[in-house]
Amino acid sequence: MRIIVLILIPFIIFSCQEKRESKFKIYITSTSEILLNNKSIDLNTLEEQIERYIRREKANSFIVLNAAETLKYRDYIELKGVLDKKIKHLREKLAIEMYNKEYEDLNEKQLKEIYNVYPGNIIHEGVLSN
Repeated sequence: MRIIVLILIPFIIFSCQEKRESKFKIYITSTSEILLNNKSIDLNTLEEQIERYIRREKANSFIVLNAAETLKYRDYIELKGVLDKKIKHLREKLAIEMYNKEYEDLNEKQLKEIYNVYPGNIIHEGVLSN
C-alpha cells in the first residue's frame, strides 16, 4: 500500500503544478488599471489575449480574476462581462463549426458538448467594495 501512495503523490503534485501554470491571471487595480500576469494591458489587447488563451487551452483554461479592495464593483462587473462575452463568442463559433446551427438552436446534448469544450472556468479572488 505504501508503494502505491508514493507513486501517486508525485503525479498529484505534477497535476497541481501543471494546472497552476496554465492559469490566466487578471488583476484590476484600485484605479481600474488591468494587469495580465503582472503586466499592464489595455482592454482591447486583453480581449484578444483572452480569446487566444481560451482557444488554445479549451477545457483546461482557468482565468483568475482578482481585484483591489477599493475597486468599484461596477468596474469589476464590466470586466467580468468582457470575459463572459468572449466565452459566449467562442461557444457560438464552435456551434456553427460543429453543428451548422446557432448556439441558441442547439439541443441539450449539443449544448453540453460545446460547454465541455469551453466551460468558462473563471475563478474570482479578492474582496470588493461598493
